[in-house]
Amino acid sequence: MRQGADRAPFKDRGNDLSQDRLKSLLVYDAESGVFRWRVDRSNKKCGQIAGYVNPTMGYVQIGVDYKLHSGHRLAWLYVNGRWPASQHLDHVNGDRADNRIDNLREASASQNIANSKLSKANKTGFKGVSLNRNRFVAQIMVGRKTIRLGSFSVLEDAYQTYSDASRRYFGEFGAPL
Repeated sequence: MRQGADRAPFKDRGNDLSQDRLKSLLVYDAESGVFRWRVDRSNKKCGQIAGYVNPTMGYVQIGVDYKLHSGHRLAWLYVNGRWPASQHLDHVNGDRADNRIDNLREASASQNIANSKLSKANKTGFKGVSLNRNRFVAQIMVGRKTIRLGSFSVLEDAYQTYSDASRRYFGEFGAPL
């Protein structure tokens, strides 16, 4: 790409898999989010569940035509006939292995992160809240900027402040109460 040229829209890394090709190999159940093989393939039998849950990332991964694909991205292609317009698809319920089409939505990076699960490193048990010198600190990341929302003596007050800010900045992607 020449310098200064407009960037092309996001395209799956080197992906030329079409909806027709995908549908010729796999059957997708939109209600369960599960893919099954439509045809026998070397060590895969027709009707067998396709792919596996990656133990490190938690995403379903499926090998198609010698390329490994995320199950949620394949579900989007299967149903919509196109790859997602952005690089990110959000799992509404936060379960990375739940690829029901009703659980998937296109998202920006910030929206996707806003709907992420509680970090394992979090000691308070509440997203957006940390403990600092016996005070509960609420903060939120918007874009690449951390916004400090306040310091509280009561944990629930800190979380309520974070939740309000999350819904204000991220709408439907924001933290539920």
